[in-house]
Amino acid sequence: MSLRISLLSIFIALQAALAFAQDKTYPFICRDSNHIITNNCDWSRLKRTAQMLAKADSTLVKLSVLHIGDSHIQGGWLSEALRQTLQDTYGNGGRGLIAPLKMAGTNQPADYTFTTANRAWKTTKLTSNKRREGASLTGISVAFASSALSLSIGVDNVDHSFGSLTLLHAPTADNVTAHSPSMSITKTGTDSLPYATTFTLPSACQQLPLYNLSGISELWGVILHNNRSGVVLHSIGNNGACYQHYNQLDSFASRTTLFAPDLIIISLGTNEAFGNCKDTNAIKNEIHRLVSALQESNPEAAILLTTPMECDRRQRTRRGRRRRRRTVFTTNTNCLTVRNIIMQYGAENNIAVWDLYTVAGGKGSAAKWVANSLLAKRDHVHCSAEGYRLQGKLLAEALIQSLSEE
Repeated sequence: MSLRISLLSIFIALQAALAFAQDKTYPFICRDSNHIITNNCDWSRLKRTAQMLAKADSTLVKLSVLHIGDSHIQGGWLSEALRQTLQDTYGNGGRGLIAPLKMAGTNQPADYTFTTANRAWKTTKLTSNKRREGASLTGISVAFASSALSLSIGVDNVDHSFGSLTLLHAPTADNVTAHSPSMSITKTGTDSLPYATTFTLPSACQQLPLYNLSGISELWGVILHNNRSGVVLHSIGNNGACYQHYNQLDSFASRTTLFAPDLIIISLGTNEAFGNCKDTNAIKNEIHRLVSALQESNPEAAILLTTPMECDRRQRTRRGRRRRRRTVFTTNTNCLTVRNIIMQYGAENNIAVWDLYTVAGGKGSAAKWVANSLLAKRDHVHCSAEGYRLQGKLLAEALIQSLSEE
């Protein structure tokens, strides 16, 4: 490896360390354990891409990251911190995937908007008992009552302005068309993918109104593109999701090829910890089903599993002479069980792991996160915005360190 690349790697690592030194510190965070456990996997291709971005030449290079998860990912705080930190280091390659979660009746990241005058007459969510095939890829779908759709898509950060976009929708044999009153849009590419249609804009923008959008029966999401080198982070998060839910989606793994991922991060396990964890082989089998399907569809992508951190269970008890009901929280010991399953699976199958359970403080850490307003006091499961930002920065720190190593 050249001296120039080695010096760049050292410079990147020092930049990341300096940025984290300026953050508020928590003594219970185990920073000594904040690294990627490689388990002898081959990340050489991923590291070469990162090093190409570090050289900052005129060649257009994208490092595509696909992050799959549950409610911890859907809210967007963790992904925002991860995206910003990686893009500060390697460049802003675009906002990536956004999904019409609010239209589907659930929470959505705050940095983008979907607005429409059309009425959404049917929505589908990943964990719904009435889930249909149409919810594949992003986990949600929105169907509209009118065949002529008007839709406005926007981002609130000028750094995420987009010069083209790809609409993700239910497979269709029809020609998808759209018009915009503010600028001309041009359909690009072929219709080789019946669930993705790309439009190119004459100039980058933050807000794009689309009128007479036809040929789409169900909308899954939109990928926003720019023409700059850097990291693109696509987040697919669904409340209540487990490994098995993504395994149940038809063609989910094969359709992820659309993102051309260099790295696939899977952050699941919290919801498994609220189920029956006695059959550890059943959980391990679901992990293997998803990982192997993603590997088959994306053979050049690196895979990274993350473990769930400790959280609590809510219990209702009756105490006192009047037997009044009150809420108490007890440690959910299943989090450690699921963590150990993921760690074992990674070690046995040469899959990299980021051990958030240990990094967050290990056993007894949930109470410390609650006391520091990092874990939400209302349920002791989800984090505050600050808690998720901390997780995202810690993950980014571990990734940058790993990608900087020779």
